[in-house]
Formats: sequence, C-alpha cells, structure tokens
Amino acid sequence: MNHAQNFERYIIKSDVGYDLIPFEDGAKGFRFYQQLENGPRLLIGVLFNATDTIVDITIFNIAKITNPLKVELYLSLLNELNNQFRYTKFVKVDDEIQANYSLPLVGNQDMSDIIFELMLLVLRSVEDSFPKIMKLQWS
Repeated sequence: MNHAQNFERYIIKSDVGYDLIPFEDGAKGFRFYQQLENGPRLLIGVLFNATDTIVDITIFNIAKITNPLKVELYLSLLNELNNQFRYTKFVKVDDEIQANYSLPLVGNQDMSDIIFELMLLVLRSVEDSFPKIMKLQWS
C-alpha cells in the first residue's frame, strides 16, 4: 500500500469526511473543510504527488486581499507569521492568503498519523493567525 492509500484508510477509520480528487498525472488529493469561528469556511487540501514521495498540505480561503493599497502590509504580516511559525508557511497567491506545508515521504512506513497531525498543526497556525489577518483587513 502506498502513502496516499494508507492516508485514505486512516481518515476513513477516523471517520473524517473528505472528498477524493484523482489527478490525470497520478497524483491523489484529499479535500476537507473547516469552518473558522467568526471566519470563512476553509478548504484544506492534502496532495500526494504522482510518485507518492511528497505530500503537500494547503489551506485555502483564509482571506482575500481586496485593497491593493494594503498589499505591502499583507506581505509584511505574512513575513511576520512565517517567522512566528516553524512549519507553516503563509503565502499570497494572486489575491488570496494561503498556508502550506510540504513533507517528504520516505520508504514504506505508514506516516498517515503524522500527515494528519501536520494538517491539524497548519490549521491551528491559521486559527491563531486569523485575528491578525482580519485586523489588517478591517483597518
């Protein structure tokens, strides 16, 4: 069994709702949703590359940058957040703030519990950072 299959078995056993997204190149994605308290509904993507050697965890829909005059302030805040969190990387993609983490997958060891915990770690980073992002958005 490969890493993506192990992860799918793990989340089924854990009774976590998800959508499976197969890609033409052989990559396999899992989509989850989480509602932030007083915030947006986040889309959480867990993507295993086609060779099953890297998993990327990305949280989408954290915030939209609607004011072009604040882009530099957002970039400064993202740098601050990236210095604050060891594993989570906050990025600006187009006009959206996202958070991500990549993990190399080694050998045949089942790393599903680690991948799931890292997904929760990135989510907690987003939850902790959300007030700062909203403060900038509404200032």
